Amino acid sequence: MLRKIGAVSKISGVSAPTLRIWESRHATFEPRKTTGNHRLYSEDDMQKPSLLKRLLAQGQDMSGPALNALGSALVPCSSAPLIGYYRQGCCKTGANDTAGQVICAEVTQEFLDCSVAVGNDLLTQRPA
Repeated sequence: MLRKIGAVSKISGVSAPTLRIWESRHATFEPRKTTGNHRLYSEDDMQKPSLLKRLLAQGQDMSGPALNALGSALVPCSSAPLIGYYRQGCCKTGANDTAGQVICAEVTQEFLDCSVAVGNDLLTQRPA
């Protein structure tokens, strides 16, 4: 039986964005894809999220480097301030990071001003 990502997320307790990250950065899964490019997970795939979640909770780290959008290893982006979920200077994330989407980019003031003007305020800090 093949299941969609929402079902896998609900059963495993691992968010869909985290499942996608594990697939793209660490090749944890190789789900089949529908013609509409929706992921379909096998019974073997269904076991992996819960196992990985337990291992991460026990302090295990995902093996291998996390990759950026270009497929290269992540490199430090900022050390002042120290950024990232783990405050390592990279946009590395983990199972406890509920946002599931992290980026690091150098942008101009013009870009930031434009983002505010179109309703996407990237300047105002919003502590958790």
